[in-house]
Amino acid sequence: MYEGLDTSIQYLKGVGPVRAKLLAKLAVNNIRDLFYLVPRRYVKRKYIRDLRYGEEAYLRGRIVYQGSRFSRKGEIITLGIDDGTGSLECGFFNSPFLKDRFRDGDEVGLIGKTTFFARKMRFINPEIDTDPSLASFPIIPVYPLTAGLRQSDIRRITRLGCERYINHITETLPQDIILRNNLYLLTTALKCLHFPISIVETEKAKERLGFEELFLFEIIMQKRRLEKKNKGIKFKEGCTYARALLSYLGFDFTKAQRRVLREIFSDMESPYQMHRLLEGDVGSGKTIVATICMLKAVESGYQAVLMAPTEVLAEQHYFVLSHLLSNLESEDVVPYLLTGSTPAKEREEIFKKIQSGKAGIVIGTHALIEEGVKFKCLGLCVIDEQHRFGVMQRLALKEKGEYPDLLVMTATPIPRSLSLTLYGDLDISVLDELPAGRQSVVTKWVQGTGKRKNIYEFTREKIDLGRQAYIVYPLIEESEKLDLEAAKEGYKKLKRSVFRKYEVGLLHGRMKGKEKEEIMRAFRDGEIQVLVSTTVIEVGVDVPNATVMVIEHAERFGLAQLHQLRGRIGRGKEKSYCILLTLQRLGEEAKRRLSVIENENDGFKIAEEDLKIRGPGEFFGTRQSGIPELSSPDLIMDTRLLVRARDEAIRLLEDDPNLQKPENGIIKKSILTRYRDKIVLTEAG
Repeated sequence: MYEGLDTSIQYLKGVGPVRAKLLAKLAVNNIRDLFYLVPRRYVKRKYIRDLRYGEEAYLRGRIVYQGSRFSRKGEIITLGIDDGTGSLECGFFNSPFLKDRFRDGDEVGLIGKTTFFARKMRFINPEIDTDPSLASFPIIPVYPLTAGLRQSDIRRITRLGCERYINHITETLPQDIILRNNLYLLTTALKCLHFPISIVETEKAKERLGFEELFLFEIIMQKRRLEKKNKGIKFKEGCTYARALLSYLGFDFTKAQRRVLREIFSDMESPYQMHRLLEGDVGSGKTIVATICMLKAVESGYQAVLMAPTEVLAEQHYFVLSHLLSNLESEDVVPYLLTGSTPAKEREEIFKKIQSGKAGIVIGTHALIEEGVKFKCLGLCVIDEQHRFGVMQRLALKEKGEYPDLLVMTATPIPRSLSLTLYGDLDISVLDELPAGRQSVVTKWVQGTGKRKNIYEFTREKIDLGRQAYIVYPLIEESEKLDLEAAKEGYKKLKRSVFRKYEVGLLHGRMKGKEKEEIMRAFRDGEIQVLVSTTVIEVGVDVPNATVMVIEHAERFGLAQLHQLRGRIGRGKEKSYCILLTLQRLGEEAKRRLSVIENENDGFKIAEEDLKIRGPGEFFGTRQSGIPELSSPDLIMDTRLLVRARDEAIRLLEDDPNLQKPENGIIKKSILTRYRDKIVLTEAG
């Protein structure tokens, strides 16, 4: 794309093959990559007289004295620095290489954070930079590093790269987009990224580069969206099965459920293939919405399939739908269950019914995408907890039919910025209202094990009133590496002591399908009062009579997981209680997570906090979603920038869907250069 910018970084003066290998670990392979190496942060230049405690700063001064002494931690090298406004002592631990490196009077640059040590404010182990060219800069970039490279190395290499190649940069955005969005030109942005004279310049530079990356990213997303407008199935209007089911349910839909059903029915009744995400908090009623959509497909003469990521969840869906649809008294809507644990003889029978079309509704796991599963006329694919599936698994299910409609569901509330990014190619429906009668769960975080006796006593009191309880552990068996009480050991202990008067069951992911199904049936029917479990109950389990959940070692769970687990209770009319038991000593991030879950019940607010704590790269399965990774995942925290980039991408593609106009050639080239083979442009069919 840019003449000279594809030059290997190895051939830049002062780099060579050894440093080139180190730079490659920072994704800097050529000159272009060097320009786009975004600093982690910037440090302002300060005078010694203006320093404040705990402040990170960049100083320049002359060495006025040097010394060394020994402490319990080893030798400490000291340098006294004077910048004309005051003096500061710097201490360096275990740095013998500094001995005799400098002479009094040498000028040095220092980046460090002020701290009090031995009753004096000092820098401890600051970065030393002897590059005289930095003397004129009021702000210094701090880059990501790897072992073997120093900040001074990267700053020098960056300066040399800019001096030699900055004029090779070609603008990548159309002029009208730059003007409309008040953006820096690309050359200006790159200069200000690495050699700013103010923090405002660094923010404007990052805004320009962030906008460009999101803009190119959104073009990929919106192209997928356009390409997915395939000719599809035009389902019949209305649904008599759905009306009959609603008459049996005995409760009213929420406004959100009615709105979402209108959106989905509109898609299903159009001649185009539906690609829609149904997003809703735990207990918001996604399952009944999906059930009605499957009934609509069956009534129109097609088959519907629901794929879940685990056998427990698939079995739960099967149980719920079997119960719901039994009142319709029609063989067309009798659900069939197909999982890896389905016995061979039963599996063959189900295969035949699917192929003949007698199985109108099929529920299952990955077993649904096996070669032997052939649908007669698949019309609707529903994928639950879809972020647990990869792109190829979603494709494999869709390919079981000819342009079937696709409804993907998630009970993990997604912040708007992340949903725009992850699902920019899908229409989104949100269930943002809980059904009447659902109560918020009282959540209490308890540190240390001293109150466990009281917690178990409280649990027994609730059981004696006719309620049931979950005790959740993070592991199945004891691990030598993790000091956690595992589910099997906890089950044995609780069964023979704390809850010896009650029926106690054990549920975990390694159990066979039939065994899990029997345990869950017994718990649902009230034969088991206490269910000791791992996270296998995280989604889909619905036992309204369970009102207490004790989560052991809650610090080991993520926010979304804790919220999902808590969603298993509070499903009936009785007040429910979730107790988070943790170790006494916890890290700051664990404390922040537990404080959020203790004080917040709204899944969408919890998701926002989760995104802030972990960052979008960790938030959930982005690597499985088939989207290219952003060089700076934090970009998707900036919703306003994302929306602006998305609007511009839509505007451009409306005018030039295939980027064929000459003026858009640079954009097409930019996408191919930036993402190369990292993108999956379409989910075929």
